[in-house]
Amino acid sequence: MATPQASSDLNAAVVSGLASNQLTAGAQLGVNLSGVTVGDSVQVDSLDPSTPSYKLVELRRSGSVVAVALVDETPQGYVLGSVRKALPGAKLPSVSTAQALLASDLHQSRFVWADSEESGSPYFPVLEGRDSSGNTVTVTPDGDRGTRLHRFNK
Repeated sequence: MATPQASSDLNAAVVSGLASNQLTAGAQLGVNLSGVTVGDSVQVDSLDPSTPSYKLVELRRSGSVVAVALVDETPQGYVLGSVRKALPGAKLPSVSTAQALLASDLHQSRFVWADSEESGSPYFPVLEGRDSSGNTVTVTPDGDRGTRLHRFNK
């Protein structure tokens, strides 16, 4: 991908990134991204020092999510990192929704990512929170629970 210019505005970063990488026609992704609107987003905190934290952002057409953008948070602002075609009916869950569905006993929850067995793709972050004893608990999108991420090459 070409490196688009950073923006302090999330929507502008997505639109600029799609245009500068000529992704609006959708030939590369198998979905037409021209005229998409930016939908909901979720914050993902990177646990890998070489990877910035980022936002996953819904790209919508006619009310449906057609793709998800990964937008890096850099010191200069937001920069489109990559785009992935969404599965039909997909919607990004909020932290509170994920917690209610997967781990209602946790508090201080957030989405995290590291190159690990539990979350090989940055598009599938892990829910991390604290249990009633204050211990860290991780929960994968499949509902598997653990106490830490098993990072590759670490």
